[in-house]
Parts: sequence; C-alpha cells; structure tokens
Amino acid sequence: MKHRNKLTTIALLCYASPMSLAAGITWKPLCEPGSGGMNTSAIISPFDSKRMLTGGDMLGIGLSTDGGKTWQSTFGLKCYEMGDLTWHPKNPNIVWTGSVGGAWISLDGGVNWQERRTGMPGPEFNFGYKAPIEKVIFDPQNDKRLLAVGGSSRRWDFAGGTPPGLGAIWESIDEGASWKRLTTITPDGASDKPDAKGANIVGLAWSKQAPFRIYITVADTGLFVSEDKGKTWVKRMEGIPHRFVERVVAHPKNPDTAWVVIGCKGDAKPVTPGGVFKTIDGGKHWVSISNGLAQNSNEQSVFASNYKALGVCESNPDVMYTSDPAWNTGTLYVTKDGGKNWTLCCTKQNVGTDDKDPKRMAAFHVKVAYPAGIGEPVMTVDPHNPNVCLAVGSEEMLITRDGGKTWESASSYPSPTVPGAFKGRGFSGLCAMNFRFNPQKPGHALLLAMDAGKCWETTDNLQSWTFHGSDPWPWGGGNEATFSGNHIYFTTGQFNSFMSVVRTKDGKKWETLQGKEHGLPGFNDHGSTAGIYALPNDPTKVWAVINGLLYASTDEGDHWTIIHRGPNFSGIAGDPRKPNVFYVSGEKNVYRTEDGKKFQPIGGPHQAGRMAVDSLGRLLIAADQAERGGLWRWDGKSWTRLWDDKWIKNVAVDPKNPKRLLFTTSTDPYMEYGHGSGVWASVDDGITFTQINDGLAMLRGHAIAFDPFNTERMIFGSFGRGFFVGNWPKGYLPTGGKGYTSTADDVKYATIDPTPEPGDPAKKAVVIKNGSMTDGTDTPDGWMNSWTGRGKIKVTRDTSVFKVGPASYCISTEGADGMGQSGQQIDGVAGQKFTLSGWAKSQGKCKVNVAVQCYNGGWNPVSFIQAFYLQDDTDWTEFSKEITLPDGTEHFNILALIDGTGKAWLDEVKVK
Repeated sequence: MKHRNKLTTIALLCYASPMSLAAGITWKPLCEPGSGGMNTSAIISPFDSKRMLTGGDMLGIGLSTDGGKTWQSTFGLKCYEMGDLTWHPKNPNIVWTGSVGGAWISLDGGVNWQERRTGMPGPEFNFGYKAPIEKVIFDPQNDKRLLAVGGSSRRWDFAGGTPPGLGAIWESIDEGASWKRLTTITPDGASDKPDAKGANIVGLAWSKQAPFRIYITVADTGLFVSEDKGKTWVKRMEGIPHRFVERVVAHPKNPDTAWVVIGCKGDAKPVTPGGVFKTIDGGKHWVSISNGLAQNSNEQSVFASNYKALGVCESNPDVMYTSDPAWNTGTLYVTKDGGKNWTLCCTKQNVGTDDKDPKRMAAFHVKVAYPAGIGEPVMTVDPHNPNVCLAVGSEEMLITRDGGKTWESASSYPSPTVPGAFKGRGFSGLCAMNFRFNPQKPGHALLLAMDAGKCWETTDNLQSWTFHGSDPWPWGGGNEATFSGNHIYFTTGQFNSFMSVVRTKDGKKWETLQGKEHGLPGFNDHGSTAGIYALPNDPTKVWAVINGLLYASTDEGDHWTIIHRGPNFSGIAGDPRKPNVFYVSGEKNVYRTEDGKKFQPIGGPHQAGRMAVDSLGRLLIAADQAERGGLWRWDGKSWTRLWDDKWIKNVAVDPKNPKRLLFTTSTDPYMEYGHGSGVWASVDDGITFTQINDGLAMLRGHAIAFDPFNTERMIFGSFGRGFFVGNWPKGYLPTGGKGYTSTADDVKYATIDPTPEPGDPAKKAVVIKNGSMTDGTDTPDGWMNSWTGRGKIKVTRDTSVFKVGPASYCISTEGADGMGQSGQQIDGVAGQKFTLSGWAKSQGKCKVNVAVQCYNGGWNPVSFIQAFYLQDDTDWTEFSKEITLPDGTEHFNILALIDGTGKAWLDEVKVK
C-alpha cells in the first residue's frame, strides 16, 4: 500500500489538473514516459544530495530536487544541445554547463540559465556553430579562474564545417565574465595559430591535488596532459591501446592517479573492445583495470564492448561505476576496490543473445519503459554517498541507492492501474511530432514523436501511456494519426526511411502495413510519410501522404493506390461539419475534395504544411519556412495571411470557439540559437496574437492541440524536451497581443498555381548541360553538386585524361580512403523515361557507381538507380542505361559515386 501511495504522489506532481493552475496559462510537463533522447551529462550537487541536473543532446537541462524521484523544467537556454555540467566548489547556487552554443551559467542552482561567451566567437544565428563547449571547470587554487574546452562528447554533427572554436582551450580570470583563447588542440597537438583546425575535446579533468595538471581526451585522437594549467599540452598514450578515448577522471585525493575510459576501436576488423585504464604517474603510463568487464569483439562496432562512462565517488574513490552500451549486451558495472575487480550489477531482460550468461542472470534486471539497452554513456556518483549513482543515456535514466544492488528508472515508472503502461517523472527528451486527442472518446489520445517516441497511447485521461509500433522496429518515429470509431491509423518514418502505416481495428491488436503486398513502400525504401485521414464515420476509407504522394485505401488499409501526385503533399485535415470534405496541403497548391477522388486546387501558401479546420469550415494552414511563411486562413473564397513568422510549425483551433487559435513555432537543431518563439494564442479570430510560454522548458515545438472535450486544456509538444499540458482558465484573455495585416502581395502569392500537375512525362524534357565537359576551367560547369561521406573528395575538369577532347569530369579521393559523390542536378517528373549513356574510367583501389539519385519535392531521397558500375583499374568503357523515374520524383542527380582510394572519370554524358 505504501508503494502505491508513493506512485500516486508522483502522478499528482506530474499532472496538473485544470483546477490547479492560477490565472493565466502555465505549462507543466505532461509526464510521458522516459527521457526519450540521448542524455549527455548528469551531476549531483556536492552541497545537497537531493539536487540533481541532467542535460541532453537536444534536451536542454532538467532539475530534480528530490533525488531523482521527479524532475522539473529549467529556463533561459537559447541552445538546447548540452555538454557537461560543473558545480562551483564553494557556492551551491552556481553551476556551469557547456553546449554547442557556448558556455552557460546558473546562479540559482540550475533553475535559470544565462549565456557567458564574451571573448569567444559570437553566436551563429543561422546554420552551423562557432563556439561549442563541452565543459567548464574551476582552477582548484582560484575559483575566479576557469577553463572551458571546445568540443562535444556526443560528437554532435557540426553542420556547416569545423567550428572556429572547436578544440579551443578558453581561459577566464573574471569568473566567466569574459574569455580568451590559450591555445587550440589539433590532432597533432597544441597550436597557437589563429586559423588552426581544432579537434573535438570530449573529456576534461583537473586534479585538485595536483592543481597544475589538467587532462583532456580528444575524440579519435587520444589523451593530452598539461602541467602548466592549460597553457601547453603533451600527448600521453603509453599503455592505452588505441586513440578512441572517452571521459577522464582525476583521483580526488591522490595527485598522480587518474582514470580514462576508452571506446571500441571501430576501424579494426573485428572491432577491438574498450575498457578502463589507470595511471599512477600523472598520465605518463597507463594500465588496464578491466578485470570483470566484458571484452566482446565483433565485426560491427555496435556489438563490441564500448566503454564511455565512468562515475567515481569523491569521498570514497574505490567505488566506481561504468557501463558497456553494446546493443546486444547493454550492462552496468560497479567496482568497490578501485577497479581491481568489476561486477556486472545491472542489465535488462530480453536484450541480446546472451541472456543465459551466468553474470547477466545474476545481475539486477531493471524495468524500463523504452526498448533500447541500458548501456548509459554518462554516470555520476553522489560525492558524499558511494551507494548513489545516477546513470543517464538514450531513452532512460537509471539510479541506484544501494551501491548497485538494485536499480530503478529515474525517468518513468509502471502505471499502478493500467497494465503495461508507464508514467514519466517530468523529464522527457522526446522530439514531438504531433499530438492527437480522439474526438470521439474523452480521455483518449496519442502522442507521436521521433525514434521510440513513435506512438504512445493514453486511455486514462493523460495519466499513463502505452507504447505501440514495435513491429518491425520500434525506433521508426511517428508523424500523424487519425481516429475512426475503434480504428486508429498513424504514419511512421524518419531520416527518409522506416515508412509505414500502423493500424488497429479494435485498440488491442496493432499492425504495421508496408511493402508491395499493401501497395506501399517497403521498410528500407527511401522516403517520408506525413498526413493521414480516415473518414470519422467510415473507417474503411483512409488517405495518407507518403513520399509527397497521396495514397488511398478503401478496405481499412489492406491495399493502397496512388490517387494524386501533388507535388510534394504534406498535411491532411478534415472539415468537422462534413466528414467527406477534406484538404491536402502541397508545395504549390492546397487541394479540396468532397469525395476523396476529385481534388480541386484552391491556391494557398506554397510549402503549406499542417492544417486545421474550424467549426465554421474555415481552413487554417501553417506555412513553415515558405517564401511568405506564417499562418494563413481560407474562408471558402479567399486567402488571408494572419501572421508572418516563417518558423511557424503547427496550428490548432478551439473546436467550440473558432475565434480562439494557437500556433507553435520551431527551428530544428544545427544552429546555435533556435528561432522558435514558442506558443502564440489569439482570442480575437486571428487579429492579434500573444506569446504564452510560461513554464515551457523549450520554445521550439511541432505539436499543438486543444482537448475537444475540455477546451480549457491544451497540449504543446516541444522538439527535444517532450510534451507539456496547459490550462486556459475561464475568462482569461491574453494581453499585449501583436497583429499582422495581410497585403495585396500576400493575396497574389496565394492564388492558384497554374503549373501543370505531375503525371504526364511528356510535359517536361530532360536536358543535361555540359555533358562533353567542354565548359569550365578548374571544374566542369554544372557538375559540382557534391556530397562527402568520408575523407576528402575533389572534383576537377581534367584536360589530360578524356575520351573525347578537350576534357573530362574527374572525381578523386585525394590519394586516401574516402567516399563521396558529385554530379548534375536536374528537374524531373515521375514516370519519365530516358536513356543515360556515356563513357567511364577508373583508377586505384576503388568502387565507382554512375547513378541517378531521385528526390521528391522536399529533397528527400526517393530512389538510387545504378546506371553503371566499375572497380579498380579500368579503361574507358561505354555505358547505356534506360531509366524510369519512380513515383515521387521531382528532382534527380546524374552522378558519380566513388568509395575507396582512387579516381574516376566521366565523359560524353548524354540523355535521350
């Protein structure tokens, strides 16, 4: 009985009922299960063991004040991709964190955060980064002096090239108010050159007992040590078997002792496993202390022992924790004798192929909500209590309070009332895609998110959640859902793959529909899914957007056919007054239908996205990043632009009061400052809008919804910090609203686009430019649409090697192993046929594909069609291939793809 009361208390903390909120709108965590995304940092306060912080790769920062039983939001961050955390050695209110967008400080114990990057490169407001920081640390002899290191232990994708601050060692002598660069760590060592290309620093430790000594670990490079407080550095790898190092920890009492964890050596075949290593002479020599740790090797790195985490108790450093995140054997380990012997202390049932291993059978089997393994890459130990360790990673956070004997999820717990369901503890890292209340059944809803946030269902009014969509792979991500009686359909797919329609007819059995037998793309086919709509009064009839095309089924989803080619369709929204009337948004027009067969273009904003239809039958559209982006409305006769923020992502309308509107804004990651401005509300039919962000831990979001049975309740789904629930008190009217006046240019822009619809291949001819490579100087004109996947790729116009003069196209890996492609971009039409011909030649140890890469209107890959293959040293060879562009194609590249070490040439490329 006590256990159940405890869970009930947590549920009340996590779910705010409509009566619990004060005047105005305040958002609270919805408390869906798990942490969802990848946690990259965790720390327990040295001043208060119940105070914990955790950060994530897209999650921002969460705070617990009760020892991990519940979590709350933190505020002020403009960048949500976090590095490591550091508490002030004397002041319990000061905490620092790194991020890919610089250094941040909290002055109130982690609740609110402020940027501190004066002296570092200024913020990048568009694509890319300038000053990624992995960690900030204090000088043990002078807490006014700090160091910050440039990197990301998550190995975040620094889109746009190497940031100028990567690998930098930054120093502050004024408590972080300003910074100057001491040096830059490169793969070859420290460099004082201002344009030095830095390496990614993934770990940092400062010895309190040897205050002049600092350790850093550098991704795919090794370990460096400074003996002069960070001014100069030397590489120290003696005894460490390879360069794939992870975190480093300095002994809190012994000045010459430190530990480092190393991952697996991924470039070896089979992959060399990692482990834990120790030095007793300040890093000059290292020895393995991996006795008891799994040392599994494999041809694939994801199945090899790959150690990343090391948690050490400051008050008793003989107690340490680590983990092996290999996909098939995710396990946690503890040592209580300083690493002489490790014990496998925690695993998870039904993971991998060695569940009969005695060590795994003897370990504690933890109960978690999500399907991933439990090899957590970050572990932190209570500085004053070696029995308490917080381990965080992908999808879940785990905690032990008895020295590793037992563990429980610090992210979620099983529902006490709904078998198989879970409830979250307040920290969610889900990248929300959508939220749908069932308009026919109170208390019933679905949330959809990326990865294993795919689809979670609540049947008890948002109190607990059950996962759906495990077959054939639980990490496919969910996009949109629709309800019809007992039937539910939702679409899945992300990263241009994992596409499917998932269906249940009774709410109990869930089926994944994909592949030729259903008339749908297969699991491994390239592409994406978007909107889906079933007639509310007839579940046999359902429509879905897949690869920008509109598919329809008249037999409950058993069989599908393409009924409209768009181009590049996105959302679907039904008229609540007339179930047979619905709209489909597209790249050029919005289409209206009254029977699901004939579709009439009605104009509208280009790149139209998600939509909603109000109780008056008016259509609202979020035009995300369109030429004239913002919120648009069609009243049956004309278009009006209600708002002009191009970062708008979604829109919702109160089903009982059409004058009350919500929209949400978002920018995806890969920029330091997100342009998302949170949630906006209107109570005057879209004349003015007011921000309503009180309580939101993140201002970028994809999901917004009103509860149709309680329109005072709203849901916001953020892109990386999970879902939030808010209450709109009766009589509350937002103040300080802003408006936008639609212009004549807006109206002109929204008129019907007369461009012929795709489907007739004869309407567009394929024209290739400069197929003889005659034009150009150093590079052939028109052939520089390039991509590099590994190493370096160079494209040149070769005037010394050619089939027919004066030149050929040459793609090279620059004398080293590499992979990449380059070619010519062409507009195409699905169904179009042509013959691609030419001459090709190769040299070196390489594989070469001449191919046609097809894309839809949103530049998502549709198909890769091989036209010709050659390998190693070959002379000029003629090729000819008949090509038919597949469904969904609107653009394609004619390209050469090289993999290995060598060169390839193309000449006299033609289409007919």
